[in-house]
Amino acid sequence: MTARPARRPWLRRLLGLIAIVVIAWLAWEAITWPSVRALTTRPPATTAFIERYKARERAAGHTPHLEWRWVPSSTISVHLKRAVLVAEDIGFFRHHGFRPRAVRCARRARPS
Repeated sequence: MTARPARRPWLRRLLGLIAIVVIAWLAWEAITWPSVRALTTRPPATTAFIERYKARERAAGHTPHLEWRWVPSSTISVHLKRAVLVAEDIGFFRHHGFRPRAVRCARRARPS
């Protein structure tokens, strides 16, 4: 008689637990992902960058001056649209627009 390999119930449990964690994480991401559907029909009233700019200007004693000019998406170069998408990172909605570590790396990589 040949010996049967020992069953590993802990391995099955571990894989099940990992699967549950991954599914729960994906569900959380799907639920908390910001909706941008409204941006297809109208521009935003403001953005986090604009609000930060206005706060800085007010703190410096200046009146913030904004001049927005919205153009149809069809007038923007396809290459520019792709460049913006490629430039964004996977954690874009988790941080405030910039990752300090990435900015430091970019500064070091800047040609003199």
